[in-house]
Amino acid sequence: MLRYTPVAVALHAEGEFKQSPSLFSRLTANRVKLYGSRHGTVASALFSAGIGLGLMLRLGRRTHRAGLLALLGRPGIAQAPTMPLPMADHAS
Repeated sequence: MLRYTPVAVALHAEGEFKQSPSLFSRLTANRVKLYGSRHGTVASALFSAGIGLGLMLRLGRRTHRAGLLALLGRPGIAQAPTMPLPMADHAS
């Protein structure tokens, strides 16, 4: 049974992908993988090259460095995800 609870609170423990190198690297690898599964070899290679070029233009950001490493097949270098902190009581 599904019930509406107006005082429910949701918390995204890892934060946004734009600030988390781990999430951004996974997003990058998954984007390229998904594109490759739906398109041909040449189109996938061009897409991957375009993504790589975009990441290289922004190497000053930790997230983009992690994304480039993931694109190059080195995801272990990216920051590992951390365990979420216990959620505090949000009752008002």
